[in-house]
Amino acid sequence: MDPQQITHNSLPEAVALLLEKIEGMEQRLQALTATTPQDRDELLTVPQAAKFLDLAVPTIYGMIHRKAIPHIKGPQRVYFRKTDLMAWLQGNEQPTAAQITAQAQAEADATLCAAMNKRKKR
Repeated sequence: MDPQQITHNSLPEAVALLLEKIEGMEQRLQALTATTPQDRDELLTVPQAAKFLDLAVPTIYGMIHRKAIPHIKGPQRVYFRKTDLMAWLQGNEQPTAAQITAQAQAEADATLCAAMNKRKKR
């Protein structure tokens, strides 16, 4: 329903539509927040971490050896916190070409401003 076409007569219908949408959003929010803090701090073994990251087990062991992935060494096993792996993934996010271009342009502008200010001071 177009908000511009809501009239006094169609108000009950519009309210019903809003209530349906709110209920759907509440259900999705509950599904997203269904994990408990214990679930988020769940410890994973090497095979579980490999499955979670969609990598081969030997790749995980290589990353452990190079200290390229956050892990916990136990007495006989290596563990991973799921939250640590998620943060690690987010920290390794690569910028898009547009973000790189914007950053380069901002740095070039800052360099040009600094050069112009230096020139004016002479």
